[in-house]
Amino acid sequence: MLTWLVFIASALLAAAAAAAAAATPTTIELPNCTTTCGNVSVPYPFGIDPAAGCYMPGFNLTCDATTSNPPRLLLGDGTLQVVDISVKDSTVRIIRTGDMADGRGTFGGGLRHEGPYTLSISKNEFIVTGCNAMATLQERNVSSIIMSGCASFCADTNTSNGFFNGDPGEKYCQGMRCCQVPIDSPGDDDYATAAPGSLDYSVELNWFGRNRTLDESWQRTHVFVAAQGWFDEVGHWVWMDDEGGPAPQVKDADMAVPVVLDFQVVRPSVNCSLYPSECPVEAARSICKSSHSECTTVRCRGYTCNCTMGYEGNAYIADGCQG
Repeated sequence: MLTWLVFIASALLAAAAAAAAAATPTTIELPNCTTTCGNVSVPYPFGIDPAAGCYMPGFNLTCDATTSNPPRLLLGDGTLQVVDISVKDSTVRIIRTGDMADGRGTFGGGLRHEGPYTLSISKNEFIVTGCNAMATLQERNVSSIIMSGCASFCADTNTSNGFFNGDPGEKYCQGMRCCQVPIDSPGDDDYATAAPGSLDYSVELNWFGRNRTLDESWQRTHVFVAAQGWFDEVGHWVWMDDEGGPAPQVKDADMAVPVVLDFQVVRPSVNCSLYPSECPVEAARSICKSSHSECTTVRCRGYTCNCTMGYEGNAYIADGCQG
């Protein structure tokens, strides 16, 4: 069963990477800089080479060709694998191993709080599985503001029938044995007073059943922050065997969970009174190098660049936006 789970997750990730590669404009690189690792494109401001000018500060990645075939693109200290980078969407799709049920919500990987990455609010969701368990997700940097939460119920721990939604295009969890909910975003005022970075979260997990031991015997409780749609695809293989009974316990080491991070070019002098808006002229000129590009202030902490309407490519490099 775990083999099937790993196979399905790998197939989904490969399909996503292939689709992203097909949609990526050709002008994404700087001369004399490595622009691929395995099957993942590495567009500027990201880079692999230590040579000066191949990446912006904080955007350096590692290509591991010694322990993996094909090579793996790694973020931070090497514990987070990168499977897609989208300059257009200002996102990085990573793989995180394990769940967050022990209360440790940090995404780790050696990522700095003042670095360019934040959790994508719109592209991830909060998932709780198990029997009679309730969990909340809190952002530690903004006075423990609750970002999300839901409860997973079990009326009868001895049967698995009727608890999950099998309709295509619908959410897998309906509140029985698992739940899925969006992640909320702090308001603009909260962002203005937040410490730099939003990658450190805490999870509060509580049980409300009469017999926690019995509840846990059916299925260990798991808590995930994951890319939207991931659990809709793999949920069945996690919770049921081939005959409709409970699946074997899934080990943390076998949980390859995709998460989407937003990225921004961080600047310490961002004027929060402008959020959200276009960048100051000086910031736009120094970050968005291409003609036909536009710069946007993001989360009171940095800026992103995009090509203007009618143009595609990489706004971070000269002549990167092509019409």
